[in-house]
Amino acid sequence: MAKYISGSAKKGTTTYYFVKDAVTGKLDTDCTRYLKHKVRQNRANNTIKRIAYILPFYMNYLSDKGLTLRAVSDLKFSEQSEHFSDFLMEVKKGAQYREHEGSEE
Repeated sequence: MAKYISGSAKKGTTTYYFVKDAVTGKLDTDCTRYLKHKVRQNRANNTIKRIAYILPFYMNYLSDKGLTLRAVSDLKFSEQSEHFSDFLMEVKKGAQYREHEGSEE
């Protein structure tokens, strides 16, 4: 089961997206803040929706590897590149898609 899932909530005519822990229901503040930033930048709804859909894949990958966003940002550039390359290879293999079936919308 996926640890992180995405969802959305409407406030008036604006749709806000979020990423939360599927077990505790607690919002991931970094991901949610980033998505809110994109809404405030007036990005296309489909663009934000796509970002909200993919972020839990990456957060689940980090969780499986025992990493945090902060730990990745503290890596050297070459290590970050290798890390992201490894993540993209996982996505290409389809491992993240099988685990992300619990996404809310």
